[in-house]
Order: sequence, then C-alpha cells, then structure tokens
Amino acid sequence: MPLGAPPDSRQVWLPAELTCLAGLPTGLRYAHWDGRSPFPSDPAAVEFYVPLLVQDIGVISRPLPLDRMTRLKAVQALSSGTDGLGARLRRPRPPLG
Repeated sequence: MPLGAPPDSRQVWLPAELTCLAGLPTGLRYAHWDGRSPFPSDPAAVEFYVPLLVQDIGVISRPLPLDRMTRLKAVQALSSGTDGLGARLRRPRPPLG
C-alpha cells in the first residue's frame, strides 16, 4: 500500500517479509518495514506495529511519535531492553481549560 493510502485502511507493519509468514488474519493490510528504508505506507494508518529485533530505540521509534501514528493500538517489541520505548508511546496530555 503506497503512502497516501486511505487512513481507514487497517495497517500492520511487520519486521519480516510476508512471503515467509503464513496464517495471518484477513481483513488487514500487511507491510514489511526493515527499519532503514522509507516507510512502506502511511504511518497514520498503522494500528499494530512490530519493530525489528533490535535494542536500538532510535530505529524502533523512527515512525513515532504518536502524532504521526495516530491510529496505533499496539506495539509488539521482539527484544528486551526496550524500556525507553514507553516514554515515546505516551500520548501528550491535552491542554487544560
């Protein structure tokens, strides 16, 4: 799915090529992102993000902050040492008043 795809497309980013995965649920659009290349689709459509198996928070959080991934519901980190990711996933508090 190219950048600029409709934001109502339910998107999942995976760290593996789709040719090596089987049994994925239907009704979702899957894209492979290797952490180095341009984003495979519009981050605003991503609901589930599985980053690469790395401990580099800079690579994992590149498609963040949440003002870019506005529909994000879940992140599945595949490695330990990603505690710093939590701070990057917090939504900013709305202004008071």
